[in-house]
Amino acid sequence: MSKLPNCPVWGITGHVYRPYGGPGTAPLCKCGSPAPVSYQPDLFESLRAKDEGVREAVEGADEDWKGSFRRVVELLADEGRPFTSETAVDVVGLPSGEIGTNLNNAVGGMMSGMATRKIIFKTGRRVPSTRPRSHGAELTEWTGREETR
Repeated sequence: MSKLPNCPVWGITGHVYRPYGGPGTAPLCKCGSPAPVSYQPDLFESLRAKDEGVREAVEGADEDWKGSFRRVVELLADEGRPFTSETAVDVVGLPSGEIGTNLNNAVGGMMSGMATRKIIFKTGRRVPSTRPRSHGAELTEWTGREETR
């Protein structure tokens, strides 16, 4: 996120533009106006924001749940077969105990942390969720072997 001049439509002071629509598309204000041509997202600011979000998500989760989740993911990684975060959640459950928006961000935070520590590696594939309430959302596929990437 980068702070830019006031939004030309809403006039919000220091309005924050967010990337929208994937790579190669201009960030948009909530009013739909594109960011100025000179807009350049700050990579380091983005990485700091990601790290902060991961930290907050993981810190908010129950310690017992985190330990159980970590052990299950380590076992899955040792097997060497591809798996998703959903595979581990099927064993230990969700950190909040229920499905809902932003209730279980610790799952992604734990997976991200384990990838940073090189316990798990992305295979490069995305697979559909098998949980009916997830409506086939795409999940990152992981493995415990770096060479299978």
